[in-house]
Amino acid sequence: MSQYVHVPKSELDEAQLRQLEEHEISQGPLSVLQQAVRNHAQVLENVKEMWTEIPKGKNKKPVNKDRYISKMFLRYVDSSAA
Repeated sequence: MSQYVHVPKSELDEAQLRQLEEHEISQGPLSVLQQAVRNHAQVLENVKEMWTEIPKGKNKKPVNKDRYISKMFLRYVDSSAA
């Protein structure tokens, strides 16, 4: 499987290509997406979360805040299926 990673794909036969693709899907960057689909989750990339904080006290203005999240994992949980 991983022994084919450094071999050019043009030199591999069909069975070796299939093994290489299975290895790449299970171990490579696509494995994150595959696991998310399998576990009923979503992967969001480059997310900007925004909210407003209201300071305590009189005569204080609300402050807009935000933060950047490179990868956010969302998971659906069915509370009625317990």
